[in-house]
Amino acid sequence: MPSPEDLSFLAGFDRIVKEIAREIGEIVDVFIFLPPHLASIYGEDLYRAGFFIIVCPKVRDKAGEQIDTTDETLIRFGQRAIDELNITHLCLGSGDKDFGPLVRRATRKGLKIIIATASQQSLATELITLADRIFFYSPTE
Repeated sequence: MPSPEDLSFLAGFDRIVKEIAREIGEIVDVFIFLPPHLASIYGEDLYRAGFFIIVCPKVRDKAGEQIDTTDETLIRFGQRAIDELNITHLCLGSGDKDFGPLVRRATRKGLKIIIATASQQSLATELITLADRIFFYSPTE
């Protein structure tokens, strides 16, 4: 049974997707990129909600340190979607500056950019200038 915090977290995602859909129209697919531990906690509920879950494992570098692959996987997936699929919008659920190159690539292809992020403080300045629309949300409200 999910905890109240888990239900709130999942409701937050559902709420932001519905809010975005009200503004831009039908959302065909939603992909969520998660490390394995979060996929095991939220995966079943996210799947039931219609999200496509992409699990991003931690890998070891040459020095034996674990590296999180979530951002790298999201960026590679996004690049392929931009280049190979007939999409009109790129919605990114992060305000991290590391996604700047991906967003620039999407704007060069004429896509509308939507950024969904937790706060103004977590939003990179470059993404503010590139975004067509910014949504602020807290997945636990």
